[in-house]
Amino acid sequence: MTKRVLSQVIPPASLRRGIGLSGRATLIVLSIVCASFVICSSYIYAAQSATLRASLDTNMSNLSVASAKSVGNWLSGKVQLIQILAQQIALTGVGPQAGETLGLGVPRETFISTYVGGPDGSYREVPATPTPEGYDPRTRPWYRDALTAGAAILTEPYRSVGEPADTGS
Repeated sequence: MTKRVLSQVIPPASLRRGIGLSGRATLIVLSIVCASFVICSSYIYAAQSATLRASLDTNMSNLSVASAKSVGNWLSGKVQLIQILAQQIALTGVGPQAGETLGLGVPRETFISTYVGGPDGSYREVPATPTPEGYDPRTRPWYRDALTAGAAILTEPYRSVGEPADTGS
């Protein structure tokens, strides 16, 4: 009975011989082909990745330059409009005519709010908002900055004097 069990566990003599010479040569060739495939694939991946990254960097740089130019052009248009408004107000004066100049279509559509303060403390804003009693624009930073610059200026957005304070709710 022992012989029978052993014959089932031990393979027949034809399989014990191993792989022949042609089988070994085939395995070596197959190994070389697989290794070559892996090496070539890795090289192609690395080369394509580098090319793609360089192309992406160039495209992003070009996009950044174009965006910066667009923003610069947009801002330049706003500054030129302010300069034209300032020239017109210089011709008409800071009185009621300034409110008419500020209320023209283009400035009204371009800016949320436009305003001018006079050297006598007069103030015109379009659209008109109620101002506190005794308000003097000469005390505001935008007036002092424009006086220092000697020209109309473009300010950062901030809460108008006529707007209610933010309660934080």
